[in-house]
Amino acid sequence: MFELQNFTCFHTQQFKNIDQTDRAYDVVVAKVSYEFEIDPETGKTELAFARKQTPLTFADTYYGDPSQTSTQFESDFSLYKPKTDLVVNATAYAPDDVPSRQFTVSVSIGDYQKSLALTGERYWVREAAGWSLSEPDPILSLPIRYEFAFGGSAVEDDHTGYQQNAIGIGYYPKAELKKNGFKRTLKAHQIYDPAHPVRDPSDKAAPEGFGFMPRYFALRAKHTGTADAQWIANRAPLLPEDFSMAYWNGAHPSLQLPHLKPNHIYELTFTGMVHSFQAPNQRFTVDLPVETVFVHAHTATNSSLCKDMVLDTILVNVEQRRIDCSYRTSFPEELEIAACQLRFIARHERADQIAAAQACRDSQDEFIPIPPSLAAHV
Repeated sequence: MFELQNFTCFHTQQFKNIDQTDRAYDVVVAKVSYEFEIDPETGKTELAFARKQTPLTFADTYYGDPSQTSTQFESDFSLYKPKTDLVVNATAYAPDDVPSRQFTVSVSIGDYQKSLALTGERYWVREAAGWSLSEPDPILSLPIRYEFAFGGSAVEDDHTGYQQNAIGIGYYPKAELKKNGFKRTLKAHQIYDPAHPVRDPSDKAAPEGFGFMPRYFALRAKHTGTADAQWIANRAPLLPEDFSMAYWNGAHPSLQLPHLKPNHIYELTFTGMVHSFQAPNQRFTVDLPVETVFVHAHTATNSSLCKDMVLDTILVNVEQRRIDCSYRTSFPEELEIAACQLRFIARHERADQIAAAQACRDSQDEFIPIPPSLAAHV
């Protein structure tokens, strides 16, 4: 394990991990935390580094019983995320804070937007032609969590439930519907994709939400590979050979984005997740920067290299007005990293750092660490 020096105010940690080909890596992860306030007149926000930076998360944390509730925070200790996770922990509020039977919320980044429809409590109603959904009850708010999305288990001794979302509600297998044919109403889900509504209680629909998708959900668990008797006999506890790094992405698949560009600013827009008096039309925006966070590493043979950290997790906690961004990079073990420094260049210092690196390169008097994303400008 190499020595990691932290030249920033952010929490960081190094650890070892092994991929599905049994190749070992030294991984560095860091977390950058912000606080923001919403201007109730404009919906614009002032984003600032949090006075108390959020520590790294060592283990998954749930809202309650892990078998009954969804993931609130996910461990930061993964090897690699092929995409950037955008995760939003929030509550949906009815328009104008007036009880409503149904309303929508949305989150967008740049030109991409994901919307959800939310309802009050409602039921599947058995009719002559099949099942239909009842008129929802009016509600003021609803936590945006997978417990209210389509799924669940209708059978008391079924410990697996609906593999897409075992903690949800509204799914009833055909066998159960036939067995309980005397039942005229069954509790239904309250969160769904407005473009793809569920039409029948026995449908096979993906769960919808903005939060971390628990690791055992089918959409995520399918990436774990083949853990059969042969794996148990010959490879366990190493990863299955067909394991996919996509497993480490924890956001809803529709909120897993291509890695964001270094040193860019992205506009995030949130609608329906604050009270009417907190933002016009209950809509606010955040200009989120991709910071210049990088590592300067030294190998056992005294070679030196700089590497950009990749922003691969954006966790927005709307109620707390906080955003936590996890940055990650790794080195194959054969590089024999002996020491590593976590460094940060503030946005207003980038131009000066580029100029200083250029001057040093021309004079060859000293070396100024600069990541590849900025070195391209030297």
